[in-house]
Amino acid sequence: MSFVLKIIRPGTEFSDIKAAKVVLPAMNGPLTVLEDRAPTSLLLRNGQILALDENNNLIRRFFVQGGMADVALNVCAVSTEVVHAYEDMTLALAQEYLEKSNTPEVRDFYQLIIDELKTGQKVK
Repeated sequence: MSFVLKIIRPGTEFSDIKAAKVVLPAMNGPLTVLEDRAPTSLLLRNGQILALDENNNLIRRFFVQGGMADVALNVCAVSTEVVHAYEDMTLALAQEYLEKSNTPEVRDFYQLIIDELKTGQKVK
């Protein structure tokens, strides 16, 4: 049992994977999406998207800078301006992005990534 998680940036599809569950950083708190969920649209805050298998094992995770999610017909489509695969992000890279940031919103996003990576929860 699974559905498709699509993460889309303007002009390109960033990721397209199958998962049993997806946890989204919704504006009102984390939302878990399961197969056959009723159609819904929601705004996302800065945070992580977690893709899980049927045993709640982590498949993939992504950092997103806000965005929107549409869930329908066993597809969870996330649209966001900025997304980074968790396994590709390092503390040094996040710090570099933070230093190059030119708006408070972007700085807040990269500071969130730095804080998450410092907690020691980085996937090996």
